[in-house]
Amino acid sequence: MRSIATTFTAEGVTTRRGQPWNPSSIRSILVNPRYAGRAIYQGETIGKAGNWEPLVTGDVFDVVQAKLTDPRRKTTREGTDRRHLGSGLYLCADCEDPVRSFSGGRYRCKTGHVNRSMGPVDGWVRTVVAEYIHKERDRIAARMRADESPSAAMVAELDALTARRKKTEADYDLDLIDGRRYKAKMERIAAEAALVQQKMSRGSGNAALAEVMSSSDPSKAFLNGSLMSQRAVIDTLVTVHLHKGTRGSRAFDPDTVKVEPK
Repeated sequence: MRSIATTFTAEGVTTRRGQPWNPSSIRSILVNPRYAGRAIYQGETIGKAGNWEPLVTGDVFDVVQAKLTDPRRKTTREGTDRRHLGSGLYLCADCEDPVRSFSGGRYRCKTGHVNRSMGPVDGWVRTVVAEYIHKERDRIAARMRADESPSAAMVAELDALTARRKKTEADYDLDLIDGRRYKAKMERIAAEAALVQQKMSRGSGNAALAEVMSSSDPSKAFLNGSLMSQRAVIDTLVTVHLHKGTRGSRAFDPDTVKVEPK
């Protein structure tokens, strides 16, 4: 949410009142059931559809709620780390732990095996990935086409969850279940749907990569993309390992940053 707010600010997009976005204003939209076409009363959904056109499907809304309420989320740390290209993305070549960003513009793993300056490393990674996209454009596109369609089993599972959600809503409308049971069942369905969506996303083409590859010049599109777009493309295409720098040398050694296709 912090990254979305930062992107909106950078692009000059404001709220309807002309104010800058912040994580809380982004979250207030993501958790508003009205955008999924659901009527609410006194702040609670009543299990009925509103008389307006939804902006997102109920399935998408439920998946988002499951993600936002996942206790494993650590929003403050994630928001800070994702201001840099490699934080949480590059791996230490010694311990395989993701590196983090530290003051002074450095990448380090938690055990201190590597301590690298961000600028030269990020510049090299961007250059290598851009060249890889240029050289392997056809192969990347072919892989994306092969991964576009989720398996029939996953589609059937998601359809079954959708049917369960509609039945739960109908049972609530008919007073066959009370509000407590309705909420519990809907939360379980949303959690199960989130797991299926995660499985489907692993096998589907990355949205940022798809946008890049649809450009007439994918390499340029990658280099001109936002930080989050570049991170998504890098995460989809390659694995980056950071080795220790050459002791006593101020010159950047490209051999100490390994960018390997997945």
